[in-house]
Amino acid sequence: MDRQRILRWLRRVGNGVEDLLFPDRSECVCCGGWSGGAYLCGDCVRQLEQLRMVSQPAKKWLHPPAGGADPMRVYSVWMHVHEARRLVLKLKFRHHSAAAGVIAPYMAEIIRPCSPDTVVTWAATAPDHVRQRGWDHGEELARAVAKELGLPCEPLLARVNTSHLRAQRGLTAEKRMKNVRNTYASLRPVTEPVILVDDVITTGATALECVRTLQRAGCPDVRVLTATQAVMK
Repeated sequence: MDRQRILRWLRRVGNGVEDLLFPDRSECVCCGGWSGGAYLCGDCVRQLEQLRMVSQPAKKWLHPPAGGADPMRVYSVWMHVHEARRLVLKLKFRHHSAAAGVIAPYMAEIIRPCSPDTVVTWAATAPDHVRQRGWDHGEELARAVAKELGLPCEPLLARVNTSHLRAQRGLTAEKRMKNVRNTYASLRPVTEPVILVDDVITTGATALECVRTLQRAGCPDVRVLTATQAVMK
């Protein structure tokens, strides 16, 4: 068993023990305040409702990439600010698996209806980030969304050619596109519709590369589903 699987198993065991010992959760997953046994306190629930995107699909492009790429169908629940941003960061950097369970129902709600043959997948995290964090938060979120939808979840994408890869943060939209080009490969031919799950979308560079990779593998329909949508400054 490799290190990533061991760490993921230990986290799940830890969460199970916590649920057994403390069945009535009193701490809000989002703000850490009193929640009365719920995962979210009333204030965070109200704030998250106010941060919802007005329409779906939420956007085509915030910043159109170079080359006149075709628009994607992107569904996002919230703007990447305040409570929504806090939830995503807890999932991404603090190994707070309960955050995935909180976010998933909101994401499932905006992507329905789904064809029963649809497969849920995720934009695989770069291997060095997985090693540093001990898990792939995208996989955790995708599996939680798939469970809500009653659909299979399967890894369809692998990271490749990552030796030159830089962190996307701080790069322009055009540089982001160049940075992730040819860094994904399909793991098998894809003949089913796909829901591609990610935590946040900014320029859409990573999502577009994943969509193109899935289309080259034969995928007839791809919808991108994210928890939040960020705007580059």
